[in-house]
Amino acid sequence: MELTHNLLRRQIKRHFGQTEIPAGSLVDFVAAVDAAYRANDEDRAMLERSLELSSQELLQANAEMSAVFEAIPDLLFHVNADGLILSAKVGANEQIQWKPGALVGRRFTEDPFPEVSAELEHAFAQMQEEARVLELEFSVRRNGELEHHEARLVPLREGGAIVILRNITERRGAEEALRESEERFRLVALATRDAIYDWDAVKGTTWRNDTYHARYPGEATFQGKKEAWWSSNIHPDDRTRVVESLQAAFAKQEPLWSAEYRFLCSEGNYAEVVDYGYIHYNRAGEPARMIGALADITERKRLQEQVLQSQKMDAVGQLAGGVAHDFNNLLTVILGNLSLLRLGAENPTEATNAITESYRAAQRAAELTRQLLTFSRREPVALRPVDLNAVVADMLRMCHRLVGETITITTTSYPGKLPVHADPGMIEQLLMNLVINSRDAMRQGGRLLIATGERLFFNRDVGGHPQRRAGRFVRLAVTDNGSGIPPEVMAHIFEPFFTTKEAGKGTGLGLAMVFGIVQQHKGWIEVESTVGAGTTFFVYLPWLQIATAEPKDGVAQRDPASLGGKERILIAEDEAQVRLWMKTALIRYGYQVHMAESGALALAFVRDQQPELDLLISDIVMPGGVSGRELCLELRQTRPQLKVILCSGYDRESATNGSPMPPNVTFLQKPFGMERFLRAVRDKLDEPAAP
Repeated sequence: MELTHNLLRRQIKRHFGQTEIPAGSLVDFVAAVDAAYRANDEDRAMLERSLELSSQELLQANAEMSAVFEAIPDLLFHVNADGLILSAKVGANEQIQWKPGALVGRRFTEDPFPEVSAELEHAFAQMQEEARVLELEFSVRRNGELEHHEARLVPLREGGAIVILRNITERRGAEEALRESEERFRLVALATRDAIYDWDAVKGTTWRNDTYHARYPGEATFQGKKEAWWSSNIHPDDRTRVVESLQAAFAKQEPLWSAEYRFLCSEGNYAEVVDYGYIHYNRAGEPARMIGALADITERKRLQEQVLQSQKMDAVGQLAGGVAHDFNNLLTVILGNLSLLRLGAENPTEATNAITESYRAAQRAAELTRQLLTFSRREPVALRPVDLNAVVADMLRMCHRLVGETITITTTSYPGKLPVHADPGMIEQLLMNLVINSRDAMRQGGRLLIATGERLFFNRDVGGHPQRRAGRFVRLAVTDNGSGIPPEVMAHIFEPFFTTKEAGKGTGLGLAMVFGIVQQHKGWIEVESTVGAGTTFFVYLPWLQIATAEPKDGVAQRDPASLGGKERILIAEDEAQVRLWMKTALIRYGYQVHMAESGALALAFVRDQQPELDLLISDIVMPGGVSGRELCLELRQTRPQLKVILCSGYDRESATNGSPMPPNVTFLQKPFGMERFLRAVRDKLDEPAAP
């Protein structure tokens, strides 16, 4: 009724000015309205129209207010100044024993929550005293369950209040779950040794845990958008590959991403890390947030390399018997033909054949030695254009030695060249591991097929294969008819140290290394297997778009007549036969040659004779306390422009014992024939002088 009085007062004042309207009973109010009628008879019709419009406004306002009240899911009371409930509305989410009508006339502080009556009374009194909205929270137990509620008391200008009671049990539960989750995340971030990050791509900011801050430096690298916040700390040799990988994930809207790379540490060195990230995209398909972790795998990689080295040496040991057999056969060919020449060939054709066969046998022996050194080396990846068919063909003899006589190897080769950008030694290691894996799956013997070919992938071929991409690829397939791989094992075969073999029979690194080598060559591997029927491994590497492959020894072909010269050369070689052969070859092509039996004698010769020298050819490992590397450095103290070729029967790393090679030095791996030797000499002499 008070609301009606107020509305009527406003309408009367609108028409009659400052007419005094009593605030008393309804009778007084009606009398005042009647007096207004009598005093202003000429405006009566206007007043009636105004009152009619006001009534319509009042009905509309009441209807809208009722709709609002019904839409509120809370418990709603209209109480007077004494706290008695004038009207009540029970929300859809509230389950109380009272019906709205039964609550009218009761005290809101006593029903429906008598357990907190004192708290509500105190709040109601404070609201009236301070004439402001008051809020409080309380908890009650209902049906054995603890419920949480929120009370909001809104004072009315004419007295009384609107009381809103809201059940916040679910909200409190969600808040508590969020707090527990945040606390759990905080503790995990503190406890883990991984570097955790949370990148906000919209704001261009990144949160990092304490491990990240302590291990990896530089706030400046975490500014900007997309991948720029971290890319400047990636090793320059890895940066393009990793950034392009992340950009490709963004382009495909892939939620999961991972990469291995070298990352700058606080100490100034680079750590080997594996980065796992989860990417959240907005509705436009753009990356909005990325949460991930960097795990330092430097030590694990070192252990893997040690185990791999051990695995390589085990393979070399396993091959030793077969290698000795092959070498003896090759030496028989060489010695037999040379003996025939010493006795004197009956005709020129017989002599030519003997020389040709000896040379071929020596080349095969050199290739066998090179493969053994490849398996035992620890040199970094050295990518260059190679023909996959040639690499596989070179490995076939060793593959036969690896599998034994109970397994038959057949090959199917692509009719042309298969150019790839690869490290031949690593491709050989890959093939060896796949062959060993197939051998172990055929305990009672079987058939092994090694096939090479090409494959064109179109966009329609990529679906369902996360690593595939469109383009032209070289394919290497290794198929066996062994025991096959069960589905529950298939998902783990490329994991490091995972093996199904009994203890002491496998390292669990063979296929992991295959996977790593394929990734380093920007390819991928697929597996098809049927239990009891066999397995096929498909290796796909990018087809190298070049006109021709590089010559096998990495030296451009030259006209033999152009290999000679008049330059002065010093040979330091402790093996007399090798030293004499080098001298003979060089003198035949016009060079002036000096010789020394060791590095120490070479230094003494130069010091005493002071010869003019254009080139030093030295073995790296020599007796006398002065290695070829040290000889080079010593001579360049007084001859900085001296050109140098260092030779060794060991691989580069073993020969130098891990020490860096002097600058502008050519390394020549033994054994080598005369043409390759002379080409290396001429190429070195023709090089521009070092600045």
